[in-house]
This record gives sequence, structure tokens and C-alpha cells, in this order.
Amino acid sequence: MGYISGLVPIARLASHRMVRRRSMAVASNCITNNGDPELPPMSHIVNKQIVACSENPNNLKGLLAKFRQNQTDLTAINAATSLFAIAKHGISNDAENTAWLISILKNNVLELRARELANVVWALPKIGCDYDNTFALDLAVHASNLIRHMSLPRFVGVMLGFAHLSVKSNIFWSQAAVEIKLRSRVTPSKSVANIFWALGSIQMDCANTALPAICVRSLALVNEFNGADIGSILWALNRLNVKHQALNAALIEEAVIKCDQLDDVSLVRVVKALAESPSIAGSTGSIFLESAKQRVHKLSWRHMVDMHAALSVFCQGSMGDWDKLLSARICKSIAQVPLQLFPNVVSALVSTSAEKPVEVVEQIAWRASTRMRELDIHQTASLISSLYLLNSSNIALFKNLSHKFNISDGWRALSVLELCNVGIALASMSSSDLGIRASVFSALQLHADKLRASEIAPFLQTLQKFGILPNEEIRRTCIDRISASENEVMPPSDYAYIVSQLAESLFDNKIKSMKVMSNRILNAAVDMAPSSLTKVMLAFRKTGLVDPKLCRTIHNVVETRHDEFSFTDLASLLSHLHELSQLDKSLVNRVMPFSKLQSMSLDDLSIVLHLLSTEGLLDRNLLQLFSERLALYDNDNSMAIDTKIRCCQIAAFSRYFPREDAGISLCTVRLVESWRNDIGKTLDKPAPSRFALQVSRKINELGVVHDLEHWIPSIAVYADIFIPQSNIVVEVDGPTHFIRSIDVPQCDQTLAKQLNQSTISRRRLIIAAGFKLITVNHDQWIQLSSQSGRKAWLDSVLRPLIPGKHRRG
Repeated sequence: MGYISGLVPIARLASHRMVRRRSMAVASNCITNNGDPELPPMSHIVNKQIVACSENPNNLKGLLAKFRQNQTDLTAINAATSLFAIAKHGISNDAENTAWLISILKNNVLELRARELANVVWALPKIGCDYDNTFALDLAVHASNLIRHMSLPRFVGVMLGFAHLSVKSNIFWSQAAVEIKLRSRVTPSKSVANIFWALGSIQMDCANTALPAICVRSLALVNEFNGADIGSILWALNRLNVKHQALNAALIEEAVIKCDQLDDVSLVRVVKALAESPSIAGSTGSIFLESAKQRVHKLSWRHMVDMHAALSVFCQGSMGDWDKLLSARICKSIAQVPLQLFPNVVSALVSTSAEKPVEVVEQIAWRASTRMRELDIHQTASLISSLYLLNSSNIALFKNLSHKFNISDGWRALSVLELCNVGIALASMSSSDLGIRASVFSALQLHADKLRASEIAPFLQTLQKFGILPNEEIRRTCIDRISASENEVMPPSDYAYIVSQLAESLFDNKIKSMKVMSNRILNAAVDMAPSSLTKVMLAFRKTGLVDPKLCRTIHNVVETRHDEFSFTDLASLLSHLHELSQLDKSLVNRVMPFSKLQSMSLDDLSIVLHLLSTEGLLDRNLLQLFSERLALYDNDNSMAIDTKIRCCQIAAFSRYFPREDAGISLCTVRLVESWRNDIGKTLDKPAPSRFALQVSRKINELGVVHDLEHWIPSIAVYADIFIPQSNIVVEVDGPTHFIRSIDVPQCDQTLAKQLNQSTISRRRLIIAAGFKLITVNHDQWIQLSSQSGRKAWLDSVLRPLIPGKHRRG
């Protein structure tokens, strides 16, 4: 059946039009000076009797029972007065009289005056009796014609009543929006707050047309709002997704002044508003954090959970005391937490930085195991994820909890994030049998083409945890979803994970996919953690792709936030930028002063000094620091091989490209020489590339003795192909030797290629050490399509350099 306004059946449309016409007639012909129709004499007498008994609930019940037994012909006004009295005195055991009064009202809606209509709308949510939605819609249609003649308090009361009843009538809310705009300039502060609450509760597009006018009025009255008003307005703005920066800032500023007046509900709403607008949180966040700390022991469990979720958004790194207080309360009173909030409270405990005692984890596991039948599947999913993060070792409990999802195909009822969290937990706890694996994967596939941007990283992580490699179709779908959801916010850490996965995989359109990710990261880089930025640049380094805009942005982030970086992240990030030829050399000196280098470990120091050595920027002080640090590692076999190789290459650059004012000590030279020989003996050779193998086969056909991936100790590098008798190094320039601009179309990549910095520095060392260098370019090799053509080309290049006696055969 079709619907009008999302609720009214088409079959009821004609009756609503009739109600509206008759209601307009009543409104126009029977209005007195007070804005209400005149009351018939008999109805007036009955009303006086009802009012007289209204102070005593028993007398009122008796009177109504008498009217019902005598079949007294009550008017709608009499019924409205009675219903209001029942609601006012909280009479809860009078279902028969209440149902009788509502039946009278349903048949005589048009008799209601504005005053009684407001009373009925106020009373209906409080009496809690059953009534059909058609009655509420008839009331709304009748009200839409009376609100023009209502006083402002009565008009606002009617709106609040319909908001409580969740009556979504386009007719009423459209007319209400018109009235709000007309009366906005004279609306007092309390009414403004109530109007916002009503609009936020009902969330009707037709009513939202009043928002600009009421926002302007709120801005003018902001100093008159009390704490509850501020909380209601911020809550409504959040619900309605209204981005009014000036109003938000003014309300939060007023909330700071009246922080002591905020009740628990209002404080939670203000903190939630700050979480939605971190740009205006600033120093005000700490004020509300302090207020929350003082109330943590008396907040309701629901408010405490909501408060923690909001505070964690904009108080990262400064929640130590709050985390301790929250954790202490939960650990002390975990047994008193209502079952319906138990998963939420446990999730809040998990997210704190405080230590979680083993006995508390066991108590949580025990309660989950004994009450699991009373939990729905969403609560069960939350508990599984939390218990995993709490390092619970109760594998049997994980299995029992997971069986709940097999009932009525519960796996498919879970959201993507719930599925991912449950899947990762079960896979990690080795409690995922083949049936569970199949169920999780099948449910995830249903969501693949509807993923939100924030769900993509958990989706891929879950597949990886289950040992399922995403195929090209899944990867393409994920990238398409990211591209299509430009306005969706992704957690900054997700960017690093996704781009790392793209860098490790082999599939078509990688450049296009990396371009999509680059555009998203460009806007988020300023807020990303240092470790995430380092992972992003490592991914681009692995793919050899360069986005100059992104590199400049990260370059600026490093310069402004370098104090937030660990030594390892900072050194690695500078190395990645240098490899992609996107590093301003002067940045190294600005963010890596000599005092900072002195505090670094040798692993991190070698990264920075290696970068500087390739550019000839090692001065006497740096080389002296290098020598002093190496002396501490004499005969130390625990050093990482990569660090030893970098140290050997630093010494090689210092030897072959010396500076007049700098040199390496003799003991350092000896130590490095011993490492060079040991590395060649102990380190496994890297696997040669397919391109190197192709070139090697052709050199074999020419009868030339050679070695693949040959270690050259004097310069501490691996040569792709080495011909020992003639001291020739053959470098095969495959894709890994080049960097390419991500902005150049893929068909034009040959015009945009340039060698990466590690290849350039390696060749400088090879030539400086006296080796003859031959390069074989991959693109040129491909153009020599015939095998004989490739062999002839190699022969023409090698013949002048290799005397005949060094050839085989």
C-alpha cells in the first residue's frame, strides 16, 4: 500500500482532506476572542464536574465509570479534560476509562478547541495506552489549522506532544515550520530550545525549512539559555546534521561559562557536540573533561559510556585521569551494570589506557557465559570483540558465544564492523572452524558492494586474518567505494593500511587506485599519526609512484610536527621522501639538528647519515659521531644486517667522495671492512628479478662467465649481474629502479620515468670504485622483440669490454 508522508495510507488521504476542510471551517467560524470555540452549556456542566473531581484520582475514576455506565454523551472537550486529568495525576490502572475516552476523541476530533487539543497531545505520551496511528494523524491535521490562532506556549506544547508521539505528518510539520519562521523574532529562549528539541526528535525534511530562522534567533538569545537549553539545542543540531559553526561555537562558549549549571544529560550533549566539531574544541575540551571527572562516580552507566565515547574523540593523549577513574568504577561495580548496558560498559573499559586486572576480565567472561542467552546478537558480537581485546584465554567461551550467530542466520544480521571485529577475534583465538569461516566470508561478500569508506580497512583486515587473499574484483570494489564516498570520513589509520595493501598486491590499475588513495590522504594528512604517514610513504616508495602534492603536504607536516615523530618514524619518512626525489635537503637540518642525532640509536642514525652521505652532506662532526657510535658496537653480532649494510655504504661514500674537512677514523674503517666480508658470507642472496634472469640467459648464450646478485664488498652493494674477469657490472633497469609520477597517464609513463635515488647512489659507488657499468633498460629490451635481436645487442655492448680470452668455449 502506498503512503503519504511516510505514514498515512493512500486510502486515508480522502478522509484527511475532509478533516482538513471541516477543521478549517471550525477554525474560521467558531473562534472567540480567546482563540477557542464556544463551549455548549451541557458540556460546560460536565466539564465542571470533571474538574471538581480531578484533584482526587479515586473520585475521578468513579465519576468516569459512572458516565460510562450511564452512557453519558460526553463531548470531545469533556473527554480531553478527563484524559488530561488522568495523565496529570499519573493514574495508571484505569485502562477501561482511558480506552473509552480515546474512542470518544477519535470520533469527534474536530470538536477539540486549541486548549483541549494541546492537553490531549500532552497527555497521550504519558498515559501509555494503545491507540492507532490514524487517531494521532487526525489530531495533527486538525492542529495544523488551529496553530495559527494558538498562543506561542500552546503552539510549542503541541509540537512537543507530536514529537513525543513521533507523529510524522507532512501537513502539520509543514504548517509548523511556517509558524516557526513567522514567530521566530519574538520566540523566547525556553521556547527556542523546545522547538529545537521537537525538530531534532521528529527529523522531518519539511519542518527543517524553519531551521535558518530559528538558528538566527538562537544566536541572538545565546546568553539567555540555561544549561539544559544549550544541551537540547546542541543535541538537535547534531541530530539534524546542521553545520552552523557560529552557533555551535557560541553555544559551547556559553556552556563553558555555565558549566556548573549543566546537568548530566546536558554535559553529555555538549561533549558530544565538541566531538562532532573538534576544530572548536581547543582548550574548552579540558574544562568539560575536568567536569566529567568530578561526576564519574555518579553518572548513570548510559551517560558514562556516552561521555567516554565523546571525550575520546577530542581529548586523545590527555585522558589519563579520566581513564583511571572510569576503569576503577567499572572494575569495582561491574556486577551492578545492567545487562543491556553490560557490552557497552565492557567496550568502554577496553578502550581505556588503564590496566585491566585479570580477576575483572574473568568476572566479565563469567557473566558473559552465564547470561549469554539473554543477549541479542549485536551485544554478543560486542562482547566477543571486547573479550578478545582484553586477552581473555577462554576459548570455550568464544566458541559458545559464536554459536549464537548460527541461529536464524545471525551472521547476516551483523553490520560490517561487527562482522569484522568478530571474525578477527575468532580467527585470532583459533576458535573459528570451517563453518564459521564460511559464514563470515559469505556475510562479508553480501556487504562488499555497499561498504562505507570507514569499513573497508576492517573488511580487508578480516580477510587477511582468515588467510583469504582479496582477489582483483574485491580490491577494485574497495577502491570504487572509496572513490564514490568522498564525503565520508575514514579513520586516519585506515589510509595507511589500505595503501600498504595496494602496494603489496599485484593487480591491474594499481596507479589509478593509488591515485584515488592519494587524493583522500591529501585531505587527511594533517591529522594522521606519524606512524601512519611513514607507512603511507613506504607504500608509495614500494610502488615507485610519486604524487608531488601529497609529498609536499607531508613535507609540511614533518616540518610543523616533527617533535611528535619518534626517531625511527622521522628517519624513515625522510628516507622515503628522498628515495622518491621529493626531499628538500635543508629540511633534514631543520628537523634533525645535531643534538637530536646524538640521542638516536645507531639503527635510526644510520638511516639519516646514509641519506646525507648520498648527497655529500656528511661533515666532520657527523662523521665523528658516526665513528664514536660504531666504536660502541665493536664485536657486537646483534646489530641488524640492514644497519650494517648502511654503515658500510656510508664508509664507502666517505672514501670515494671525500670532503676536505671530514674523514673516518682508522678503527671505523677496519670495523667496516670486517663487516663487508662477513655480510657476503652470512647473508642469503636476494632472488634475481625475472628481467635479470632474461638478460642472464642471453649473456650465457654469448659464452660469458657471470654471477647473478653478486656481493661487492668494497662498496657493500649487490650487483644485478657481475662479470668478474672484466670487472663489469650489468644493471638491469626494471620497474623497481624507477619512480613515476602518479599524475601522468599510464600510457605516457615512459616519458615520466626517472631513476630512484637508491639506484642513482648505487651506480655512483659502482663507477667510483672502478667498475665498468652497463645498463639494460627494460623498455628498450622489450622493443628488441626477437631473441636474436636481444642477443646481438648484448654482444655489441659487451664485445668492446671483454677480451676474447674471457669468453667460454
